[in-house]
Amino acid sequence: MKNILAILCLAINLLNADFIRDDNLSVVTDTSTNLMWQDDLNVNNKIWEEAIKYCEDLTLANYNNWRLPNIRELFTLIDFKQEKGRSLSFENIKDSKYLSSTTKANSNESVFIINTFSLSSESKLKTEAIYIKCVRNKN
Repeated sequence: MKNILAILCLAINLLNADFIRDDNLSVVTDTSTNLMWQDDLNVNNKIWEEAIKYCEDLTLANYNNWRLPNIRELFTLIDFKQEKGRSLSFENIKDSKYLSSTTKANSNESVFIINTFSLSSESKLKTEAIYIKCVRNKN
């Protein structure tokens, strides 16, 4: 029941999402979650440990407090009103899988990902190279 309620709350939040792109800084801000997303050309495949380090070391748009998003934050990238399921405010996003920081509860070797093409989540091994998007809290 908790999972259904959490998914319902997330879906309501997603319907109210308003993504604003800053072309000069190559970032997209979601005003409903107050998250700022990386949207530069550095959309690379990385394994989990590399992704954590990459985001923590990233300096973009004059900010250096970037991080790898958790699975709930990643789901906010999906725009269920769009045919391909992704926000049109992003220029550098692929119909592919994106890595989260959320480790699977029963396996320290697995991590959750989202698939922006199938609009679903699944788990993958941390050693599998997957696309990333770094995020930061706007405030």
